Amino acid sequence: MTHKVLIVDDSLAQTRQLTMILAEAGDFAVVGTAHTGAEGIKLFEQLRPDLVLLDVVMPVLDGLACLRAIRALDAEVKVILISAVAAVARTAEEAKRLSVHEIITKPYDPDAVRTILGKLFA
Repeated sequence: MTHKVLIVDDSLAQTRQLTMILAEAGDFAVVGTAHTGAEGIKLFEQLRPDLVLLDVVMPVLDGLACLRAIRALDAEVKVILISAVAAVARTAEEAKRLSVHEIITKPYDPDAVRTILGKLFA
């Protein structure tokens, strides 16, 4: 089964890297990418992915605000937050409250990301 993935990250380089990691992991198809939280919400409504990879720090609407909106639309969708190491401590408590499945840090360790994805969809 191929899992549909939405990547919401304002960095084109980070989006490309995640897309490559997902392609190498197999069973994942990036069905959309957004560069702001507001775009992410619109694409989520249209695409209804199985997994959202969501950056915390973005223009227009940050990741936690985007996550709240996504949770209002679908409380069960799997969400992995993406954060720079320095921002993890600040966002971890709110992320847990919003039922985030995992937080991964930049720069990405491709093997660690694939391991997390494997466990999430085991």
